[in-house]
Amino acid sequence: SQVFAFIQVLVVGLYFVYPALTREDIPWPISQRAMFGFWYDVIVGTVIAYTAQTVLQKYSPPTHISLILSFESVFAFFFSWWLYGEIITTKVILGAGLMVSGILVTEILEKHKFKLKGKFKIWESQKKQSKT
Repeated sequence: SQVFAFIQVLVVGLYFVYPALTREDIPWPISQRAMFGFWYDVIVGTVIAYTAQTVLQKYSPPTHISLILSFESVFAFFFSWWLYGEIITTKVILGAGLMVSGILVTEILEKHKFKLKGKFKIWESQKKQSKT
């Protein structure tokens, strides 16, 4: 799975090099601090974190992984607010609330779906028995 993570990051990175170079303004000269931030994000934030994520997913239940990944953008906002003082706007609160609501609705429906499937199977078997 480490190879898969590496290939995925490499392909996505190469795929977006051309659009980035042709559509974005690159500030010159690039400061050492900006280069450090860039390479830190590439190595730690992308390669190491993504590889760790793909490797460790097999040791966690799928529901935990889906919740963690679903909350990723909410965590990103929370930490940017906490560490960098990002401003909380109505749109941000609404967006985070919609994401959390969607996750909760999905989880609740998923739990009830399994319960309903079991009840439907019981009802279906009772219906078949009554016909015979």
